[in-house]
Amino acid sequence: MQLNEDIYRAAVPEESSDDYPWLRGLAFLSSHAGRCHYHRMVRSSMLRLQRGLSPIGWMEQHTRLADSFGRWRSAVEATLACEPDQYWRDAAWRGHRLNESYHRLCATPRTAVAEVLGQIVHAADHGMATLHRWAQMLTQAGHDSEDDGLLVWGQRLEASGAQPDGALVALSILVSAPELGAASRALAHAVRGRSYRVAGLYERALAEYETAQLLAPSLVQAFHGRGRTYHLMGRYDEALTDLNHAAGLSPGQSRVVAIRGETYRQMGRFVDALADFTRAMDEDPQAWIVGSRGLTYRQMGRYPEALADFTRAVNADPYHGRFIASRGLTYLLIGYWSEALDDLTRAITINPDNSWAINCRGLVHQLMDRHDEALADHTRAIALRSGYSTALVCRSSMYQLRGRYDEALTDLNHAIATDPQYESAFTKRGKLYQLMGRHEEALADFTQAISIDPGEAAPHYLRSITLRQLGGEDDGAHWPQVIRALTEEAARENRDLGKAHSKLFLAFCARTEWENATAQLDTALNAPYPLLLAKLTLVELEHLQHVLPSAAAMITPFQEKLRHVLAQPRPPTSRPSV
Repeated sequence: MQLNEDIYRAAVPEESSDDYPWLRGLAFLSSHAGRCHYHRMVRSSMLRLQRGLSPIGWMEQHTRLADSFGRWRSAVEATLACEPDQYWRDAAWRGHRLNESYHRLCATPRTAVAEVLGQIVHAADHGMATLHRWAQMLTQAGHDSEDDGLLVWGQRLEASGAQPDGALVALSILVSAPELGAASRALAHAVRGRSYRVAGLYERALAEYETAQLLAPSLVQAFHGRGRTYHLMGRYDEALTDLNHAAGLSPGQSRVVAIRGETYRQMGRFVDALADFTRAMDEDPQAWIVGSRGLTYRQMGRYPEALADFTRAVNADPYHGRFIASRGLTYLLIGYWSEALDDLTRAITINPDNSWAINCRGLVHQLMDRHDEALADHTRAIALRSGYSTALVCRSSMYQLRGRYDEALTDLNHAIATDPQYESAFTKRGKLYQLMGRHEEALADFTQAISIDPGEAAPHYLRSITLRQLGGEDDGAHWPQVIRALTEEAARENRDLGKAHSKLFLAFCARTEWENATAQLDTALNAPYPLLLAKLTLVELEHLQHVLPSAAAMITPFQEKLRHVLAQPRPPTSRPSV
């Protein structure tokens, strides 16, 4: 199909091996980037003449060329430290494989077609551009060898590529081909399963993967693909079963290990997730794997390590908005709000429709007391994503700060209608009802929040306050259980250490147990990264002052302590270099 000096020497007798410069000078050859092409009409006539003069010679010449390309392909494989199915990522390997297959088809079309159809399944797995090249090669081999069977195959596959769902059409043609072997048919089903998975058609994807497993019980792609599908469906235990099996079949598959790590992360099994991401990075330090480990570190409260991983991921891919925004959120959590603002703004510049980053920037503006900017960002995030319940709750807080209670209530109603299991939305709406003097409705919301998440402290102590506001006795029967649960949470060494003590502090304030409250606040502020905790606790205390006016004087010293913490100089943090 094309010519360079290596191909020329493999094709001609020894006595003619030095004549390549002469050949390049002929008028019917064109040259580009070191390779030559015969004029189409001349090439067609020459091939017809060769076939007619010596059919056996035709077969032997194509076999010799196929063997040469096969040797060159093997030489490339020796340099690739990866599994055979990943050879397709290498452009030089694909070029040798394509030419080798063309010459095999020209030499022995009937026996070579089954193997080449199997290669086309791999080509579809690699991408539409590669599938199209292989289909074109098949058509070319059909023309050059005057084999109608090859020609029909090539034309059908080329036509499929012109359709919007070209890969699925091509794979549907291939799985019905009697020439296709069981292993290749299994891979075709697995690749078709991936297409369905990407399209969000998870049940159809599962069916394809199961068919693939029946045809080839050791096919890694089938277990990996089904595991990823289960992961997307939230069926994490089933995902782990398949991903463990895939990792056992091919221990060097970093992508399988990384997806398993992501499954562990989603399950909250952070230590297991960390181990898998680290192992995958050792084999293939792609930016998304490094960034995913950063997400794990952040969820574990290991913020310096999270920042290091996010910076490493961003350095590898400076336009990866997700990890820039994730680093920004990490800065937010440790109280470095200017750095958080810089990163989130940069992520939004890369992707102006990133509603999550926009809403996070709104939170930073809130923490920096820039209320107009916060309101604008939350409103923009809601406009970009209809029913964005988190942003609705955040905007309701801004409306509440401005005394615009009706608008705040509208947002919370919308958030709850969108997500009826959103415990925090019920709690916040109950707090708003408290401020509006609508105590019966507040009580109903706190009761609903407790039914959704009985272990969350805020609705418990707020419900207790509401009962007092209604003139009844404080319902304290459940308090020992709440205090015990929070005490156990505070005793664990995890990222919520300060948060758990802060919850206990607020609960004791609501119970007017001031000595216990003082001890819990001191412990909370001695936890790592107290700035965000201090800011949020201050907001909660302001609410308690409104709903517990009799305790306002006792709350004031706590507010002064929190404001003192917020006013302290922050320790330096290294700015990321990108």
